[in-house]
Amino acid sequence: MGSDVLENIVKDILNGKKRKFCPELRKCAVTLQYYSPRAYTYVRKTFKNMLPHPRTLRKWYTVVNGKPGFTYEAFVVLKDKCDAGPVYCNITVDEMCIKKHVEVDTQNNVFGYIDLGTGKHTDDGDNLPLARNALVFLVVGLNDYWKLPKTYFLIDGMTGAERGNLLTKAIELISETGANINSVTFDGTYVNTSMCTSLGACFELANSKPFFLNPITKEKVFAFYDPAHMIKLIRNTLGDKKNIINGKNEMIKWEYISKLYEKEEGLRAGTKLTSKHIYYGNHKMNVRLAAQVLSTCVSDALLFTKTKDSSFDGCNATAEFCLMFNNTFDILNARKKLSNTPFNGAITEGNVKRYEAFYEKFKIYVAQLKFEDGTLVINSKRKTGFIGLILGLKNALDLYNVLIEKGDLSYLITYKLSQDHLETFFSALRSHGGYNDNPTCRQFQASYIRLLIHNEIIASPYGNCSILDSTSITSITTPQTHLPNSIEENNLLISISDEQLFSSISNLSPFIEDITSYIAGFIAKKLETKLKCEYCIKEIYGPHQISNLATIKDRGRLKKPNKNVVKICQTAEQVFRKYSKSIAFSKRDREILVLKLKTNIDVSIFNQMECVNHNLHLDLLNFETHRDFLIKTIGLKYFNIRIFHEIRKLNDSYKIRQKLTKIIHFKNE
Repeated sequence: MGSDVLENIVKDILNGKKRKFCPELRKCAVTLQYYSPRAYTYVRKTFKNMLPHPRTLRKWYTVVNGKPGFTYEAFVVLKDKCDAGPVYCNITVDEMCIKKHVEVDTQNNVFGYIDLGTGKHTDDGDNLPLARNALVFLVVGLNDYWKLPKTYFLIDGMTGAERGNLLTKAIELISETGANINSVTFDGTYVNTSMCTSLGACFELANSKPFFLNPITKEKVFAFYDPAHMIKLIRNTLGDKKNIINGKNEMIKWEYISKLYEKEEGLRAGTKLTSKHIYYGNHKMNVRLAAQVLSTCVSDALLFTKTKDSSFDGCNATAEFCLMFNNTFDILNARKKLSNTPFNGAITEGNVKRYEAFYEKFKIYVAQLKFEDGTLVINSKRKTGFIGLILGLKNALDLYNVLIEKGDLSYLITYKLSQDHLETFFSALRSHGGYNDNPTCRQFQASYIRLLIHNEIIASPYGNCSILDSTSITSITTPQTHLPNSIEENNLLISISDEQLFSSISNLSPFIEDITSYIAGFIAKKLETKLKCEYCIKEIYGPHQISNLATIKDRGRLKKPNKNVVKICQTAEQVFRKYSKSIAFSKRDREILVLKLKTNIDVSIFNQMECVNHNLHLDLLNFETHRDFLIKTIGLKYFNIRIFHEIRKLNDSYKIRQKLTKIIHFKNE
C-alpha cells in the first residue's frame, strides 16, 4: 500500500469522514488477516478501526463458493482475461496430503469425508472413506505472470482413468472460456502417467506420443513430467545404484561425487556439496540438493580435481553425466528470456536450433546408459526420470513451434510449465495454519477461499515457541567504541616476532592453492566497485587465469586476478588456517587476522604501483597508503568469505525435524 494512499486514509479518519475501502486497503487487510488474525486485531485496534471489521472480511469471502469441485468464480475470472486478449496457459496437477479428521460447523455441515463436488457421496453406506489428499488443478499463464486454482477434490485414492475424466472436464471448461490449453504438468507417479495414457498419450521412448487431444479444439495437449521431480529421480538412481555405464563403456560413479565432498580440505572446488547432498536419504524431496549435485559446478570440480589427484583419473564420464543433465534441467527450468549461459534462456528463434541439436544428442546419450547387469536404464524400473526429461525436451520444442505458429508469442519461458507454481500454492495453504501445517478438510477449504480472494499470500516462516506471558525485551544501546590504532594493536595482539609468525604458517597443498587463486578472481571483481583510483583498479587484474579451476569454469565472464592479489589470498588462507581455531569470528577477530596477514606479506607485493605511496588517510596516530588499503581490503574480503564458509559447515549436520514433519504429512495426522 503506497504512502500517499495511507496518508489520505488517515486524514479522512482524523476528520471523521467515512469512505469506502479502497482496493489497496482491501488487499492489505486480507493479507494481514490471512497471516495472523491476532495481529490483524491488534493493528485494527491500534489505528482506531481503520481496517475493516473481521465480519466485513467474511462477507468478502462469501462471494466465492470454495467447496470441492470446479470453482465457478475462477472460470469467470479466466473468461474476463480472455475477453481482454489471447490467453495461453498450462494446467498443473498435484495432490496435497491433509489430516484425516471429521468435524461439523455451526450450520451442521460435515467435513472430512471424500468429496468430488457432485453434491452427493459416492458411497451411501456407513463406511464412507475419510479424505487424505486434496487433488488440485491449477492454471498458469504462459503469456503473462499469473496463476489461478481451478478446482480441487477431496479424495482417498483415485485411479488414472478417473483422474483422466476429471482432467478432460477441466480442459473442456477452460477451453469454453476462450483460453488456449496446450500442455499439462504432473509429477512422476504411476497414477499420473496412467491418467494421460487413458486419454491417448504414450510415454514409451520407442513409440512415444507424449500428448493427447483437446476434446474441444482437437489440438495437441503436451504432457510434461515435472523436471524438478525428474532430476530427483535421476540423482536417486545414481546414488542408489552407485554405478552406471555410458555408451562408451565408461563407468559413471557416485563414488567420485562422494570423494569430491570428502576432499574439501577446508575449501570446496567451487561446489555447494554438503553432507546432505551425499547422504540424501532423509532429504529425497529436496530439489535444490539434487540440482546442485547434477550441476555444471560439480562437473567442473571433478575435471579440476583430476589434475591434482590421480584417484580421480576416471571421473570424465561422471563429469559428462552431471553436465548433460544440468543442461537439460536448465532448458526446462528457464525463468527469463535472455541468459548468459547457453542453456538457461527461454526458447527463442535465436536458440531453438541449438536446443534441438542438444535434444538429439541428449536422447542418444540417455538411450545408451545401462546398469552393471547390462539392463538399459530406459527399460528398467528406474526409467521414469530419464524418459521424463527426454520427452520434456521434445514437448517443450514442439510446444514452442505450436505457439509460434499461432503468432501471439515470440518465445517460451519453460519455467511456466513447472509444478513449482502449485507447490508454492500448497505452501501458502499450509502457512494459514501457523504452527499446524497439516490442515483438515475444513481448514483446507477456508484457506482455498482466502487465496482465491487474494492470491499474493506467500509461505510464512515456522514459529518455534509460544508467548506465555507479557515479558518484553528491554532495548540496549551500545556506545560506539574506538578501535585501537594499528600500531597499538600490533604491539598488543602479536606476541611473537615476525620471523616466528612466518615460519609457523604451514604451506598449502596444490589443491588449496588453486582454489584460493579462483577465489582471488571473485575478490578482484568485488574490489573493483570499491576502488576509486584507476591505478589501483589496473593493478588487481592480470593478463590470464592463474587458477586451473578458473580456466575450466571460465566461459568468457570470469575475472583474471593479478598475481599479487592471488599471493595475498594464499597468504590469508595460511593465516586463517593457523589462527581460525583460536578466534570467535567477531569483527575484532577479523581485524586481528588482517594484522597478522600484513605481518606476513612480502614487501614486493604491489610495490611497483604508480600510486603505491599515495595516502588515503593521515593523522597523528595512523596513516594508510593505497598499497596498505589494497592489502587490508583484499584480506578482509577473503576472511569474510572463509568465515562464512566455516559457519555454514558448523550447521552441516543431520536434522530429524524435517523428516518427521514429512512423515506426519504422509500419515495424514
